[in-house]
Amino acid sequence: MLHGVFPEESWSSFRTIAGFTAPVISSTITGCTPEELGLKREESDFWAELNKDVIKDMLFDHFEKYISIGRLIGPETRTMPLPPSRIGHDFPFLKPIKWNAVSNWDLDIYRYFGMKWSGVSPYWWDLIWFHNFFCHGGYSIVDSKGAKESPEIKNCGKVQKYLCHNNPEGMKSLYMQGVYNALQVLTGLRDICDNKETIICFADHGESFGPMDGLTDTGHFSGMEEHPVLGTVPLWINKKETIPSDINNLNLKDWIVKMRDKYECEGTEYYDWKQKKLAMVKK
Repeated sequence: MLHGVFPEESWSSFRTIAGFTAPVISSTITGCTPEELGLKREESDFWAELNKDVIKDMLFDHFEKYISIGRLIGPETRTMPLPPSRIGHDFPFLKPIKWNAVSNWDLDIYRYFGMKWSGVSPYWWDLIWFHNFFCHGGYSIVDSKGAKESPEIKNCGKVQKYLCHNNPEGMKSLYMQGVYNALQVLTGLRDICDNKETIICFADHGESFGPMDGLTDTGHFSGMEEHPVLGTVPLWINKKETIPSDINNLNLKDWIVKMRDKYECEGTEYYDWKQKKLAMVKK
């Protein structure tokens, strides 16, 4: 379904390092294992602080200007309020990672991506980290629930659990809503930047559909990264590129930086646009 959105694409897959978001993202951004970072590869990692002594560098260290968008880290916006668990509380997700978060709503990617590529907007970011829930249990783009409220964290919600066990076709239809949302957003991003931006997408974890995967549990559960299907996640880039066969969460950071250096360097359309925007910012 998502193949063919961009003129050129390269697809691959790899074994994810954990079944929950927090340890996967932590390892991807730092290049360290969950154990090195003091994480347990489970739900409690959402509220954990990383062992900074083992971190040599982070993905964001390689980008002069960056922002992030995601419902687990972003601030309240006019469109989407904060979930109860985050109101009036400091929630430094995976500290000491500095997220520079600007929004907790998935669809604000249009707003900030548009600001970056607008010819009249004096804003520029070298990297926009976008953690979306389009293909995550619940499959909603109008939700800002946090880790404590979101039912999909544990079992993908009562409706999804029921569908998995009693109406497989209904479950597939619900899932496809998320895929269609992802398709539309990627198409929009392609058109906004005229495909000049280097876009790299990967999944942090799989998700169990219960009996359809030969399992009883739905959603997330500890150790799901060992499952032959749930533990394999996709990776793709909107370039004709040979993705290393040994790509994984621990070396993904360095590969992303390598792709930036290759496709957004001096002499590219991207670089020329960046210089124009930086001139606008200075004004």
